[in-house]
Amino acid sequence: MGPTSLRPQSPGSMILLGPLIFMALAGCSHWTSFTLDQFNSVGGEEGAKKLQFYVSDDTLLRRVLGSEERGVTPGHKLVISKEKRIEEILIAEGTPGVLVGSEYQDREGAKQLVLKISFESPVQGQELWIPFRWESQGVFRLSELGGVDYGGFHYLHYPFPELKIEVRQLDRLKESRRILPGRKVSE
Repeated sequence: MGPTSLRPQSPGSMILLGPLIFMALAGCSHWTSFTLDQFNSVGGEEGAKKLQFYVSDDTLLRRVLGSEERGVTPGHKLVISKEKRIEEILIAEGTPGVLVGSEYQDREGAKQLVLKISFESPVQGQELWIPFRWESQGVFRLSELGGVDYGGFHYLHYPFPELKIEVRQLDRLKESRRILPGRKVSE
């Protein structure tokens, strides 16, 4: 009969090609730190607004609220009542965020690009955002040593997470095949 193993024998044998083509086109994706080069390569702020951002580590915003009341007891003693309340906001590793703006700020005598990243929908029409500052290591990081203002309140934060994006690399494979008809000895 001759070698025909490379030639499909039935339409059912073509079904195997579908998954192979899909696997070749699927590629892979991974998170990478967002850099100033990437910011510039996507067209600055307008291009970066189309990207999905993520926070690299669990990040805790924390503030301590306190109140104090003073009074005098019937026994003529001064009573001081102190109450403290701790308010925390957790931004879990991998939480998606969007760019709502950017600006250059002076820091230590130099202009530094700050990306305003929001991790929740606007509250009463106000965008709530966290500043991620471009650092000399080449990445954008939440690195405000004195804390951040968020929603009109001041919070300390820990740790100092990086801003990440998901990069999908597509590896395209094009394959062509032709089947030679063969050639017989002529008479």
